[in-house]
Amino acid sequence: YVKDGDAKEWKADELLASYKEGTEASNEERQKMGVAPLEITGWAEVPAYEAGTHRLVWAMSSREKGAPAAAPQGVNYNTFALGRE
Repeated sequence: YVKDGDAKEWKADELLASYKEGTEASNEERQKMGVAPLEITGWAEVPAYEAGTHRLVWAMSSREKGAPAAAPQGVNYNTFALGRE
């Protein structure tokens, strides 16, 4: 359970750093499976808490690691409905 007040205080920079670290850690497994490693390039949508619906929404941009800045990017969009159930 996440309280509304806690969700409002999440720090976007810390969340992004956590996703970057997790992505980097999973790249070794991706390469073993023959899949290109990824890098998180930033926010496509900065985390925002919608108090009326109790939802936390954000989106991250990514691309193949080492790809030029003009290379196509992916977007991972997340919505978390917060509550007791």
